[in-house]
Amino acid sequence: VSERAGQIDPVLIGVVDQGLHIDDSRILPIAWKNPGPLESFGPDDDLKMVKDDTYGFNFVKNSNDLYFPGATFNHGTYCSSLIGGRSNNRKDDVLGIAPRARIVSAVVLCNDPNDPDFGKCDTKTILLGLEYVVRRGAKVVNLSLGGVEKPEELAEENKIPLWDWLEQQGVLLVTAA
Repeated sequence: VSERAGQIDPVLIGVVDQGLHIDDSRILPIAWKNPGPLESFGPDDDLKMVKDDTYGFNFVKNSNDLYFPGATFNHGTYCSSLIGGRSNNRKDDVLGIAPRARIVSAVVLCNDPNDPDFGKCDTKTILLGLEYVVRRGAKVVNLSLGGVEKPEELAEENKIPLWDWLEQQGVLLVTAA
């Protein structure tokens, strides 16, 4: 896959996680930039509007804030740099596995370290993030998420129509295990 992915310029990869620290000069070159507004969005009939999604969208805060400024660590930035990091001629550069990739970010995990829900998410928010990055053009989506679910909850989630839609779109989901 990485051999073929490297031939597409630029590869658009969705990172559904904790955000993207776009003020970092090593991250900005890999960030996808919105060419124009997405008029309607949402897995249900209410077609939630997503506005001002310059580099992605924060579905936890319903805003375009992709990272919490006071946080010293952001898991989405970490994953994005491993995926698309490239040389900027700095000694602290991280070279990723797909250095020509662009990252479209969907924040689905609380990224405020002062919030008691830091690092937590819910299924609905994850699904919104997934649909968002795919509607933006990502054919590969990274989901480095974890948690514990009961078998009956997982069985219900497997019935969600979005999974079939993602398959019809030819999307590859890369998950943490």
